[in-house]
Amino acid sequence: MMKLAAYADRMSVRPGGTIAFKVSSQAKAPYSARLVRVICGDPNPAGPGLVEEQIAASFAGEHASRFQPVHLGSYAVVDAARMPALASFTVVATLWPTTPYKGRQAIVSRLDAGAGFALEIDEQGALSMLVGRAGAEPRRISTARKLKGRRWVRAWATLDAASGRMAVGWSSIGAPGTAPRGGAPAGTASLAASGPLTIAASGVPGRLCFNGKIEAPMVLDRALDAAAIAGLASG
Repeated sequence: MMKLAAYADRMSVRPGGTIAFKVSSQAKAPYSARLVRVICGDPNPAGPGLVEEQIAASFAGEHASRFQPVHLGSYAVVDAARMPALASFTVVATLWPTTPYKGRQAIVSRLDAGAGFALEIDEQGALSMLVGRAGAEPRRISTARKLKGRRWVRAWATLDAASGRMAVGWSSIGAPGTAPRGGAPAGTASLAASGPLTIAASGVPGRLCFNGKIEAPMVLDRALDAAAIAGLASG
């Protein structure tokens, strides 16, 4: 990891405009900043080399180092205030997993202190669903069939609040006649989630980041059967 990293908040700025530079330094000593006009930016020794002209600037000088961590992974967050209370639900997403065997990876998740639900790839590389309540052991089911890397699949998970039945499955995309592959229900489960919903990670800041592509994620407030889930693809 680079000890000193920085970037500008925009590519260019007109005279009189404002541009901000974001700096992260892991050094104990201060870092220095200056503004220069680049006369020649080619360091080739066969040419004139790097030529700069220093320009007076209000920020020029030394600044105290401050480390600003960058959380790995790209993920989406839906604020809890925008998420309705869920009893029964269905989660659907189209996936292209790049490394399905690298450990747990969250696809769509709403977990807070063990309460909530998640559609994930588990430690064995299979699609799984987790449902839990705070203070209780979460319930997990799995298709027990490993996903293949770099193949598009449609993944889904459902919870029926009336019966407590959980189901999870996936179907291949581009393979005519492929039926959804479901995991056997593991008893009953109930849901209590209050945190934000995340896509391609679990929690904020994101953990268990998904490696690959996710398209058209959706959460519905009812438990659909396999035929209805397949119908979502055709609109």
